[in-house]
Amino acid sequence: AENHCNLRRYHYLVPLWALLPAGTCGSEFDPKEEPDRWTQVLKQLKGLTKPFQGTQRLHNFCADGVPHEAASKLFIKQFCHFGQAYYNNTLYLVLSVLADNLFVSTISRMVGLVVAVMRGDLPEDFVAHSLDQHSLVDVPQAPAGYGYLAECWYSIAETS
Repeated sequence: AENHCNLRRYHYLVPLWALLPAGTCGSEFDPKEEPDRWTQVLKQLKGLTKPFQGTQRLHNFCADGVPHEAASKLFIKQFCHFGQAYYNNTLYLVLSVLADNLFVSTISRMVGLVVAVMRGDLPEDFVAHSLDQHSLVDVPQAPAGYGYLAECWYSIAETS
């Protein structure tokens, strides 16, 4: 059945504090009390995830990825903020990746890069640079334990 799945949605949980600039205490930030700041966080997140959408060379995000191999060229239908949830008094953002065929390790590298840019550890243009088919760069990886397969879509086989 796994081989016939056309589209998969992966979710990745990221604590809000991890997306704030380094040195910022996330427990002091309540989106309900600071809606303008919350809007800015979501706007920046949207701007950083959008470049991943479409057919991309993800060689820098795949284990042993080679830029010009067909295996590194993947289609991502959507990479976005999907919602949020509280767990143990910590606000987590749910990032969603809708794609044809990705590994959780690839997604954890995509999320790791977005987190590093939002924290100010890497410049924003590093996202475009990492997606360039001529670049070979190391991208940070978020812990894989926070990502999971949320949904699968299957095509209906035609019978004659």
